Amino acid sequence: MSSYRQKIGKKGEKIAADFLEKQGIKVIEFNYYTRYGEVDLIARDRGEIVFVEVKTRKSKKYGKPQEAITKTKQTNLIRTAQVYLQKNNLEESDWRIDVVAINLKKGQVLFIEQIKNAVTYF
Repeated sequence: MSSYRQKIGKKGEKIAADFLEKQGIKVIEFNYYTRYGEVDLIARDRGEIVFVEVKTRKSKKYGKPQEAITKTKQTNLIRTAQVYLQKNNLEESDWRIDVVAINLKKGQVLFIEQIKNAVTYF
């Protein structure tokens, strides 16, 4: 990934973390990696563990940010979440996978949306 795309991604993650915190959702970890891939944010929403995939775009050229999450990415998010839960003895916890979609223009947020339970695992 290019450093420019990484910069946009990191900026999006920071914006998403601030957005979630304002809603009372506490971010507890950034960029959790496993052999299946990475989840951008891990948070707690009351008693529930929330795994958050952040998608940030600077134009509509390639569609909505959330449309970039492929079936493979969804499967890897689920596997990554399961690894985190197992390693932290949280298998019995309630959890979900959300997406935070962000559109930027000239560095400013045009649009931000949290899609709860965007990836299901049942």
